[in-house]
Amino acid sequence: MAWLPALALGALLGAATPAAAHDTWVRPLPLRPPPASTLTLELSAGHGLRPLIAPRRRRLLRLGWAGDRTRRVATLRRWTRAGPCARMQIGPPPRRVDCIALTTRATLIGIADEGVDGYLAEVQPPPPLLALWQAQRAVGQPWRERYAKDAKAYLRTSAHGRCDRRLRVLRQVLELVPRSDPTRLRPGRHLPLELRQHGRAVADVALRVFDRRGERVVRTDERGRARVLARCRGRLLIATTVLQAPALAQQPWSSRFATLSLTL
Repeated sequence: MAWLPALALGALLGAATPAAAHDTWVRPLPLRPPPASTLTLELSAGHGLRPLIAPRRRRLLRLGWAGDRTRRVATLRRWTRAGPCARMQIGPPPRRVDCIALTTRATLIGIADEGVDGYLAEVQPPPPLLALWQAQRAVGQPWRERYAKDAKAYLRTSAHGRCDRRLRVLRQVLELVPRSDPTRLRPGRHLPLELRQHGRAVADVALRVFDRRGERVVRTDERGRARVLARCRGRLLIATTVLQAPALAQQPWSSRFATLSLTL
């Protein structure tokens, strides 16, 4: 695949400028649907809860109910793109508490040096990766990166439903795993999480947390775990990016983005 200029980063990562890395999220509408009702799914890529660009359908590898392994993008109905969001319809959730799961196709991009600095400042990788990039830049080697994204959103159709473990661990490539029922979270309480990649805990990774009060960052501990305080009612989005250095010179970096969203 050909390199893309730095200005194309906004279109590919869903950013307004090449100096930012933004996250794709999916939101079911209505947020508390009646049982057995068709839902509208809203997708966007942006900075936190602020949508900036509508993902293209051809970039999606999988989108549907988490427990339905056969549902793919082609089964969704009435796909439309309006401004920074894409919308489509999906059949009723099969359970009282369910989860929408999304995975995108891998994409290769190139980023100018100044764009890389802003990108890394946002995703906050561990210091060894920052040092490796500085060494790469010192010898004039440009940044290439292959990225893909995983997202999930929890919803409830009944006051009596519970989120079982099969919906907490979906086995996505990169996954924010809630260690308690995310749909029972209330303001003032913490949501315990574990970050996993290929099923293994990932330590020392920044989790960017967004709500209507703004943005904050927590990091996973040595067991890949963190606790996120729910500060207020409304939407809560937790986003993260895991970078991996190339194994050999001239190979691209690889990254995986993950989001978890819900409404209190």
